Amino acid sequence: MDLPDPPCGSVFHLGIDEFAFRRGYRFGTVLVNLESHRVVDLLPDRRVETAAAWMWHHPDITIVSRDRGGEYASAATLSAPQAIQCADRFHICVRRISAC
Repeated sequence: MDLPDPPCGSVFHLGIDEFAFRRGYRFGTVLVNLESHRVVDLLPDRRVETAAAWMWHHPDITIVSRDRGGEYASAATLSAPQAIQCADRFHICVRRISAC
């Protein structure tokens, strides 16, 4: 797995999902800039507090594309209330999105 690229500017369209460090045992969170199609960060877990803290430091987020789980919805509601949330099954795909 490649490491995330160094930070480069603001993230406006964020894709967020979980991934497994070790299948079935330990999970983390992947954050993707949906405009540049690049991983911007990997978080060590999938807790609401961790994702919310990351989003709090990125106030320019306007869209959060996520799965239908409650953890990431809560994190976005708490820390990016200005963002439109869209829930779909292709929330971190590597194609340009024109609208949610």
